[in-house]
Amino acid sequence: MELRHLRYFTVLAQELHFGRAAERLCIVQSALSMQIKALEHEFGLPLFIRNKRNVTLTQAGRLLLKDAQITLQHSERTAFLAKQLANGAAGSLRIGYVASALYSGILPRILRKMRRVMPNVLLDVDELHPSGQYPALMERKIDVSFGPTLTLSPPAELCQHKIASYPIKLALPTDHSLASMQCIPPETLIHESFIGYMGSHDASGTRLTQFLLGFEPNTHYRANNPQMGLGLVEAGLGVMLVADLMVPLDERYVVLRDIQGISAELDTTMSWRADEDEEVVLNVIKLAMNQDPACTQDVTGSTRAP
Repeated sequence: MELRHLRYFTVLAQELHFGRAAERLCIVQSALSMQIKALEHEFGLPLFIRNKRNVTLTQAGRLLLKDAQITLQHSERTAFLAKQLANGAAGSLRIGYVASALYSGILPRILRKMRRVMPNVLLDVDELHPSGQYPALMERKIDVSFGPTLTLSPPAELCQHKIASYPIKLALPTDHSLASMQCIPPETLIHESFIGYMGSHDASGTRLTQFLLGFEPNTHYRANNPQMGLGLVEAGLGVMLVADLMVPLDERYVVLRDIQGISAELDTTMSWRADEDEEVVLNVIKLAMNQDPACTQDVTGSTRAP
């Protein structure tokens, strides 16, 4: 038995006329009659009662018709899903992101667009410290990441595209002695207590501070994400470097100030494996870049076709 036999059976059951059913199926009437007889022989029972005037379903035919229709629906659904998988409209996607990608609205906008144009893609979205994103990509634990590249050197096996950049600010309590200054000299921060933003590959949480200020900060408290760090700043436990898009939990207790001589910015950059060949991942990269799907532009300026 083949699916076409079930298709012949269901069409004839709908038409109850060999001529009309054969016309719908684009085959000759004699071929349809032979296929139905073959199906009845395989089932070992008659499906139709035939006479010169009428064609009617037998009781067995009526009972088997429902199963035949369900089988055909399942086969069509399977074929549709296979096509969706082949063109990247279905599948699964693992995304790693940092808090700034979320709070800036970049990631929510991309995810909203994905749900609209790629509703059959299953998403696994996890917050990751920036220093853990490249290893996660290389180890194929995630497919795409959204995070800053300021203190990180990407492996040659990765492609990247910068989406946005934000000035770096110093978050400090409103009652701090430096809070009255609009631009704070870095040397005044040498003895300050800093809040570290730690991750699996930056246990001390001091990488960004060291990179920008040029000294090892006194880090007495550490947070798993910038928003938690701002909560510790609000509690008066220290100061912290953040992107200026980060909003304090309560702006009455935390202020953001410029740092003298610091012009570097924290970016949100999309990263993915250069050898990526999964259509669903490539489609999401094109969607996120919101440009000509024929190519993507990485941050080094070279053009890559995903």
